[in-house]
Amino acid sequence: MIEEEKEEEEEEEEEEEEEEEEEEEEEEDGHNKDDNNNNNNNNICRVCRCEGSYDKPLYHPCVCTGSIKYIHQDCLVQWLKYSRKEYCELCKHRFSFTPNMPNRLPIKDIVSGLVTSMARAVRYWFHYTLVAFAWLGVVPLTA
Repeated sequence: MIEEEKEEEEEEEEEEEEEEEEEEEEEEDGHNKDDNNNNNNNNICRVCRCEGSYDKPLYHPCVCTGSIKYIHQDCLVQWLKYSRKEYCELCKHRFSFTPNMPNRLPIKDIVSGLVTSMARAVRYWFHYTLVAFAWLGVVPLTA
């Protein structure tokens, strides 16, 4: 009888260890079982009540949780036009949503943004260097 209890305890410990290892693997991947696939059977659009598909994936553009978390892009655009509001009525999160946005930014846009930022930084550096030179060099010499 005691041996059977020990065997059962060992089996339970092994199962717990396996579960812990699976949880650690999920944490390392940065995925959660619920968030791993947004086309999961449990996840449906809160507007049209349809599941996500490859053509119409589900997004979560606000901080709502649970079954009301997911919505299709088309459903969200339609709802925003209908309600004329820029925030979620449930969680009050302001939507920052751009329709038909590509999955990845084109290299051209990234490079042009970097060039613009660098040009602005050089312009400010040149301006403040010129101001400092004028106040620290020219003004004391003319005084």
